Order: sequence, then C-alpha cells, then structure tokens
Amino acid sequence: MNSTDFRLGFHKPIGRPWQPVIYSAVDINGTLYAVVDACILIGTVEEQEALTKRIRENGNNELLFTDPDVVMQGGAIKGASYRWKDRQVPFQIAGHVPRQDRITQAIDHWHANTAIRFVPRTGTHKDWVEFVTGPGCASHVGRRGGRQEIIIGDGCEKGNMIHEIGHCIGLYHEQSRSDRDSFVEIKWANIKPSHKHNFNLEDSLNLGTYDYGSIMHYPAKAFSVNNQDTIVPKNPLPPGIVMGQRNGLSASDIAAVAQLYP
Repeated sequence: MNSTDFRLGFHKPIGRPWQPVIYSAVDINGTLYAVVDACILIGTVEEQEALTKRIRENGNNELLFTDPDVVMQGGAIKGASYRWKDRQVPFQIAGHVPRQDRITQAIDHWHANTAIRFVPRTGTHKDWVEFVTGPGCASHVGRRGGRQEIIIGDGCEKGNMIHEIGHCIGLYHEQSRSDRDSFVEIKWANIKPSHKHNFNLEDSLNLGTYDYGSIMHYPAKAFSVNNQDTIVPKNPLPPGIVMGQRNGLSASDIAAVAQLYP
C-alpha cells in the first residue's frame, strides 16, 4: 500500500517490551488504518495513537503482554487467541467488490491444500472476515476478534488473495523470520528510504527451513528505488523455485498451516 503519511507506533515482540515501529497511515473506506510490512494491518490509527499515549504515560512495564499461549513460529503467529476456531473462517464479501471470482478462486485453493475452511458468515458468528475494496492489498494477521477486513485493490489477483488469506489465518512474511539473514542479504541501499521499515525482522521462533518459494515471501526487487534487487539469496535457489511467487501455497506453507491448525 502506498502512503506518504508515516507515523510512530508500537508493536509487541514476544517476551520483550513494546518496541517502536514506523507504520503507514492509509485511508481505507473512510477509516485510517495503520499498515506495516506493506500489507499487514495492525489496527486503526486511532488505536495506535491511543496505545502510544498509554505507553508514553505509563511506560513499557504497564503494557507487557503476558499471554503464555502466544508464540511466534515459522513466520507465523501461533496462539489460541489468534487462531480460527475449528479451522473455520466465517466470511462475507461486500457487494461492491468487483471480480469476486478472485476471492472464491483463492478460497478454493486454500480448501484444496489445507484444512482451513471458509464458511459463509451467519448471525451466530461473532468473529468474521469481510472482503472489501480499498487501495492495495492488506490483511490483519490471525483472528483479530469481531469483524476484520481483507482489503482488495484493483491490482489484487488470485495469487495476491491467497497471500492475504495467509496473513488472515496467521502467517507473516517469510523474509521477516528471525533467521532471515542466514538465507538472504537485504540490500538496504537499494530500498526506497520510506519503505525500509518493511524489512524489519520479527522476534520469532521458526519451524522448518527457510522457504524462498513461499507465497508469503517478498520478490527480489520489492520496494526497490533503483530497479536493483533488494533481497539477494545467499544460496542458489532450487530448480523451479521463484522467490516472491504469487501462484499458490508452497509445500512449506502448507506444512506451516498444518502446524498452526493441527
């Protein structure tokens, strides 16, 4: 998502105090959202400003996250409060969304390759996802609680939808893994200065080996300021592997989802 409005907020690495983060303030259907890593929603700007105010007034110790069930693993967030109950994601598609087949085809791909099931939302569902239009493509990570949105811009195709659904069910970007620097080199000089925060590492535990072919991985020239690579693999890519592909879930993506939703 493109924005020139960058602000200071906070996020919570597991087992550590709140840490500062730069986010983009993006107007989506009249609501200002806080967006990090280009397509991950971390709430509204109003929520981030309230959090920042609390931290400045009370200090980090007042806001330490103590949920013992939350663990970052394999480029994903694992924890009962972030998973969808019974592997079912209630959803609805806003009527104004054009080309809704992009969504249904992406959902079919998830159904064919994982145990995740998207079910039409009814009045009994307290937590659900709504697909809506907006600038770019974006999603929250994991189950947020209540209504949450997956944003679909004009350029979001089936592969982008598979990627955003990955965020929705709990996956982070692959190159955000804490062991990232053992597998790729980030060419900071080639990154647009206003987008360097998109390459921050997560304080994570990792399952399985680093997956260059994950649908959650950035492409080699992501946010390049000079059309040069911003991500360079330290190992030769296996035959047929494309870094940053948006065709479908990789074998490692499927395995990671099986770990999150056994």
